[in-house]
Amino acid sequence: MSIRIGANIPSLGAQRRLSDTTSSLERTYERLSSGMRINRASDDAAGLAVATSLNADSRLYSTASRNISDGLSLLNIADSALGSQTGIVTRLLELAEQSANGTYSTTQRASLQNEYRALQKEFARIADSTIFNGLKLLRGDRSDGLRELTLQAGITGASNSLLSVRTGDTSFLSGHFNLSTIRSGTYGSNVDGELDAADFDAIISAVSGGDPSSVFSGVFYTTVAGSDGRSYEIAIAAFDYSDDGSFGSSYTNSGQVAVSFALFFKNQNGQWDYATVSDGGVFGSGNDFTVTFDESTGRVIGTSSNSGTSYNVGLTMDGASADLDLDFSGLTFSVNQDQSTQTALDFTGVETAQRSRDSLTILRNRLDSLNTLRGTFGAMMSRLGVALNQVFSARENTIAAESRIKDADIADESAELVRKQILQNIGASVLAQANNQPQIALGLLRNTGRRN
Repeated sequence: MSIRIGANIPSLGAQRRLSDTTSSLERTYERLSSGMRINRASDDAAGLAVATSLNADSRLYSTASRNISDGLSLLNIADSALGSQTGIVTRLLELAEQSANGTYSTTQRASLQNEYRALQKEFARIADSTIFNGLKLLRGDRSDGLRELTLQAGITGASNSLLSVRTGDTSFLSGHFNLSTIRSGTYGSNVDGELDAADFDAIISAVSGGDPSSVFSGVFYTTVAGSDGRSYEIAIAAFDYSDDGSFGSSYTNSGQVAVSFALFFKNQNGQWDYATVSDGGVFGSGNDFTVTFDESTGRVIGTSSNSGTSYNVGLTMDGASADLDLDFSGLTFSVNQDQSTQTALDFTGVETAQRSRDSLTILRNRLDSLNTLRGTFGAMMSRLGVALNQVFSARENTIAAESRIKDADIADESAELVRKQILQNIGASVLAQANNQPQIALGLLRNTGRRN
């Protein structure tokens, strides 16, 4: 091998290899200190892309698990409230069963009625106060209620990432009207059984201060608070007003059926009078109003006063004026006359043996509806439990997949550290030897000078 002094090729080669070893050793230090095999795109561009996507998925699964947990918390609160309401209805059934017995006097039934009314108010209060994060869970279709609970349980925007459950309305005026109870009343000697404008005066005369139940078969009683701070005992009577024998034929449009209601109030003398409806009635008398139902579902979709499902009534009674807000959004209506009558829980009572017997049927229907709603919530809670376990499993597997791609193998990197440190030390030693090669040429020159 030739000896040169113009270019130290062995030294240059040793420098290059030492530089490569040092760079490789630096990457090993970086992987060991960070625990990551991929610290920049140049380490593994394709692997980094896959790992980044998996990291995003794992974080989304973490959020989805929180979503599902929040949904479970909400349903647990609703289920607890429904359990309390179920207990109230069970007690109301006991009171109705007790009052239906003929051994009780009017005074004794009045005591039963006091407890009955107090429990009714508590039933409605529970529905109104069952709230999760500002959402009213048991007010169903009402304007301020949660109509449907939809949870984002997946990590995409597709429909299969959503879990939904429809909530219910267990507050005031929540129940059913049946056509048979609306039609079956006797409206007076001049009335043909189908209420229309010509019959309205006869109905007003027939009531004449007496109980509306003497004229209407579908009369529902309750006490409401007016805007003047007073409590008003009112009665709402449902009736049919078509002339041709088919229910609501004059007011049916695109699957919508309108039911007419007459509103009564009890004056200071204990007599029932017609209330004055603020926007006038269907017949222009100012004493009746309509509520529109969807024929296919039976749900309330509007009133004659506005496009919403609540009805504002201007009431004048005993010289006092007040506004009453009647919320019908929880009311449903059945056109099928063969179905059993289901009316609002708020309009039941145990003042008489007959009303107690009527209330028994209504209360049983309400108990069934509460059990159905609890069953729906329970099924969703079970489904959410399964979904939560699946999300946890998916998150675990996603993180494992990301780790296999992106994380450093510490054992392998430790072995590489030792190997590269040895190579670096050897490279430094060889470089020192290569740098000494020009000294050989100097020695040759010195020896030549001595001979001369």
